This record gives sequence, C-alpha cells and structure tokens, in this order.
Amino acid sequence: MSVKWFTATRATSGTPAPDPCRIIFTTKPKGIRVNATMTRLILETEKKHLRVGFDLDKKVILMQPCDSGVEAFKFVTNKNSGQICSATIWSWAVQNNLQMARLSGCWDETQKAFVFIIP
Repeated sequence: MSVKWFTATRATSGTPAPDPCRIIFTTKPKGIRVNATMTRLILETEKKHLRVGFDLDKKVILMQPCDSGVEAFKFVTNKNSGQICSATIWSWAVQNNLQMARLSGCWDETQKAFVFIIP
C-alpha cells in the first residue's frame, strides 16, 4: 500500500484576507442583516444610524453611516453582526425579488457610503 501523508504547514504570521462587506435581506426580523466585517467598519465610524437608499438605474444599494435623523435607521448590534429592522426595506426587497438575497459590497469614499451591487 502506498500512503500519502498530509504534512502540517507552518503557521504564517500574516493576517488572512478580510471578508468583504455583505448584507442579507432577512424575514425575521424584517430588514437587513450585515456581516461581522461590515459591523466592525460601521462601529469604527462611531455612528449609530444608517441611511439606506437605492438607485435602480445604476443597480446599487447605498448604506451611509450618519447621526440620527428622520431618514436614518437605527443600527442594532448583537455579538458579531448588526441589523436594521424595517418593514419598508423588506417590502421593497420583496417587490424587487431580493428577499433572502446576499449582496457583497465595499466602502465608496466618494459617496461616503457602503455600496452593494444589485444582481
């Protein structure tokens, strides 16, 4: 019998590549949940609210950290992830066939917002 053994690789001192920012349109609670990477980035801005908007012509969703306001949603954190609870956002997602959709995005310095491409 010819056995090929796995060899242990030496641990590297470098850090792994960061996860991209991701959102998912959730059913319970209705709204948007964000991954740990995006939660950390939002918390670093020291803002507790997000403005959420969309541009269907460019097929993007924008999430902009801001101070509280009429157009802002409270950003709630729990352990490593965060969420925005909003039946309005959920209804929009259903109308645009985005319920339970997972979207990847990144920070756009010119817009001062996280930008997610709508598939």
